[in-house]
Amino acid sequence: MSSSRSTDLPPAPGPSTFSRAPKGKACLNCRRRKMKCDCVRPVCGQCVRFNRERDCEYTDGDQRSRTEILEEQIATLQARIGTLENPVDPVATIQVSQFRNGSRRSPFEDPAEFGIDHMRSNSQVPYYPDVTQGASDVLVQAFLTYAEDLGCFLNVPRLLAHTEFMLSNVVNGSQDPLLNTIYLWGSILRGDHNESHFLERALHNLPKAYACNHPNILQIIQTEVLLANYFFYGNRFVEARAHLSAAVSTTLTHRFHKIRSANEVISRTLDLTDIDTQLLPALDSVEEGERIHAFWWVYILDKSWAAALNVESFLVEDGSPATRIETPWPLTAQVFQAGHVGDEYRGNRTIQRFLNEPIVNNTPSVLSTLALRAQATALLDRAKWLSSTCSADLALLNIHQNAFNMLDAQIEDFILSLPPLDVLRIHPPAQTRSLVTTHMVARMAIMQLHIAFADTDVTASIKALSASKAIIAAFKVLYPERPEFAEELYLHAEPFLLILLTSSARVMIIEQNKYNTNQALWQTMATCKSISYMRAVLGELIEQMGKVNPKSRLTALQVQKVDNSRVDPLQSLPPMIVPSH
Repeated sequence: MSSSRSTDLPPAPGPSTFSRAPKGKACLNCRRRKMKCDCVRPVCGQCVRFNRERDCEYTDGDQRSRTEILEEQIATLQARIGTLENPVDPVATIQVSQFRNGSRRSPFEDPAEFGIDHMRSNSQVPYYPDVTQGASDVLVQAFLTYAEDLGCFLNVPRLLAHTEFMLSNVVNGSQDPLLNTIYLWGSILRGDHNESHFLERALHNLPKAYACNHPNILQIIQTEVLLANYFFYGNRFVEARAHLSAAVSTTLTHRFHKIRSANEVISRTLDLTDIDTQLLPALDSVEEGERIHAFWWVYILDKSWAAALNVESFLVEDGSPATRIETPWPLTAQVFQAGHVGDEYRGNRTIQRFLNEPIVNNTPSVLSTLALRAQATALLDRAKWLSSTCSADLALLNIHQNAFNMLDAQIEDFILSLPPLDVLRIHPPAQTRSLVTTHMVARMAIMQLHIAFADTDVTASIKALSASKAIIAAFKVLYPERPEFAEELYLHAEPFLLILLTSSARVMIIEQNKYNTNQALWQTMATCKSISYMRAVLGELIEQMGKVNPKSRLTALQVQKVDNSRVDPLQSLPPMIVPSH
């Protein structure tokens, strides 16, 4: 080209371009990346070259850096939490009021610095009354109570800092897709009537979040995950899969599946573009933990709902280095928060090794509950592939018999490695729900593996039926002797829990129908429970299913279809879900 655009990168600095900065004078970004800094103010040459102008900041002199201001903002938010918990604390009240009255500088004074410069008042956003501080607090708290169930992977203090800032900027805050999605879920969980308002705002502004100069990739993925779960909750599978597809595409584009890889391979393929989509290294261990948790939540949703809907997942490992998952199993958020992450924490063919190596003891003190859920999901995905492959062509069953038996044994070993159901009630509610769901997903993997052969193989019939009963037993941990299952209260949980319960009911209904026509293979086994026991268990399951997300259209349709199938044996039941019409 005869001329270069203004956005082209300047030439790489050579030895004569930069002299080493005096000790302690380099900008924070160059220090983090261990690069020579020319100390040019307000933006150094290295930050200009790599298009990181917004990250260039200095800590010397009277001017505070954005990092320092952010730390002060977090302290302010902690003071606000103290105010909410103890309204008579005068110190906390003064700190919060100072921030709101403008006597303290906000760390987000310039929205353009944080990737929201596109959100201006001239955009055609549907108008609804602004959310007050009090209403925001209520909606955010309702969301945070079940945030882990809905796929929230962002650091909570930083998420609260974001919501506080957005709320203080009326124009930008009302158009922030993440904040409106949080309000959307808060409204659902509280039973408010503003759901459509927040949904419209989130959907209207989400494309703009992608298009801005410096998109916040983590917040975009978080918004897509929460919206996907919202549409699954509403039995709107096409829209849910569209948002899930966007989440998968974004994580793969930015190589979230290669975080801390021990086997990073330099690409030898022809580069067709000069666009580098890999994110810069995380600023700290907290952000790195958010990225790792983001990938595994996307993996869980993609693989789980692909099995439920009997479709192909968006995430595919075809054996090539580019698609291989190398991100390690996620540690707890507390470990990342404390910064106790050593260099030995690496990923090495994470899924492949897990499926081909013996199961080790998996307790929450070793791995996070998210890691256990991801492992159970990997087993379910593998069971789906083996079952569909072998049932489509029985000749392939002999070829894959060893793999089939190994996976069956591996699922059983995984279940035994989990914390026992009878001790789960001692855990915090969110952790209990996560571990119970993991137990149920593992049992669903057993059903998925054996159900295709239950008509002709007595062992497969018994294993599928036993797994369905185990799902019900695990689910009972969530409701007996728990206050949220009082007459007027219900259980809020992730939408996929309904799929797990439906799959269990499906197997039990099929086997009861076989019993009624003397075709049940398990009848010959003395160890099996009576049919009256199975009918009682199924009736109890259907009653309790209606208490899970009771205002969800998915719940209503699943319960209705299962109940109708129990009354009318001739009514067919699809593999796991009841699609809307």
